[in-house]
Amino acid sequence: MGYMERPRRQTRQFVPTATFESIFTPPLFIFQESFAKEIPRVQQKNAQWAQDTLNRLREESQKPFLDILIVDENGEIIDTISSYRSYADNKDLPLTVSDLAARSQRERKLVFPLTAENDSVLFWGAEDDFQVQAVIHESFKDLQVEEYPADMEISDSIHMCRIRRNVLGTGNFARNGIILGSVGFWRNYQHKLTDLAPYMYIQRVSFQKSMLMPNPGYASPLDPDAVRMWGGTPKDLYFRLDPKSAKIDFIATALSTISPVLSTISPVVNSPVVLRFNTIRPWLDESPRPDGVRIN
Repeated sequence: MGYMERPRRQTRQFVPTATFESIFTPPLFIFQESFAKEIPRVQQKNAQWAQDTLNRLREESQKPFLDILIVDENGEIIDTISSYRSYADNKDLPLTVSDLAARSQRERKLVFPLTAENDSVLFWGAEDDFQVQAVIHESFKDLQVEEYPADMEISDSIHMCRIRRNVLGTGNFARNGIILGSVGFWRNYQHKLTDLAPYMYIQRVSFQKSMLMPNPGYASPLDPDAVRMWGGTPKDLYFRLDPKSAKIDFIATALSTISPVLSTISPVVNSPVVLRFNTIRPWLDESPRPDGVRIN
């Protein structure tokens, strides 16, 4: 994976906020309330530390989707997780507040999830660099662009960058002739893997209505008839992605499939498409549901 324009800086130090002994009061549900209040405090004080650490670990491991650190109360790294890869591989993330509180009680030390300050990733075709980066630069001057390491052969390179969530949305891009799609997951009970796994996670892209999109739209590998029968139907606009290539690399498949089709629908000819993935945070009640994952 090629990293471009990444500045080297001294990694900050983890800032502790509490210890298990300082906030633990049985029973578990009482401790859980105190613990829930501590999670945002740790995140606020250590977002930049988490970002520096995740940048280093992603570069060392060549895993661009790493986006969650699990640390103890002293900042010791217990685990690193990719929320995207976990759900793409049909793995649940036991990272709700109750999960983390119970683990803290078992281990007699606080166990926290941390995400980077820039926890939203944008993907776009390299041929659209000038137009896309111009929009991002309006809000983020220190832009660090990476080469997306596609898991399949693609005709054009894909670029990506990491930004803070809730800053650039559909309207920001639409005003500049760009269509934004949000990558997430459906929890689908009709396409379960086994009897022991009552559901599976289906990747999808959702498009909000904008001046470039007359109706909301979706893209996924599911057959349109199966989607309608399931009931979580994107009735207005639906693009089916090739299931085989989507299983190999959903991001690359979605960009190569959606861009040519949307160019014929949008009032702006050859509108670039940008895909966005926000780190999924189960401890904030963000998890795939039948109607999709909540994207902030």
